[in-house]
Amino acid sequence: MNMLDYARDNGVPVWNPVKLLDFLRAKDEAAFTKIKWKGKNKLSFKIKSALNHGNKLSCMISYSFDAKKINEITINGIKQAYLVKHVKGFDYAFITIKPGSVYRVVVTYLN
Repeated sequence: MNMLDYARDNGVPVWNPVKLLDFLRAKDEAAFTKIKWKGKNKLSFKIKSALNHGNKLSCMISYSFDAKKINEITINGIKQAYLVKHVKGFDYAFITIKPGSVYRVVVTYLN
């Protein structure tokens, strides 16, 4: 199993079929609703994921908009930490949620 050794040595996650199926079902079932802009610097939306399982869901949010960058992200009114990653030429903020609930996300952009 050289491939599994390579994955382990390089920190690449290997999922069993059940974990992969749970992830795919959760990804397909998750929905964004009530996507709105408030003023020129606040984006809000709801994420609904009704399937309850052990995998967390990540959401990518554009880190910059109209020459502004993210100042703060809240989920259900609580300030959240986020991770910025460069993906295919663009910066995105990644947030993570537990499945099985509805979350209200507010993203504030500032100059």
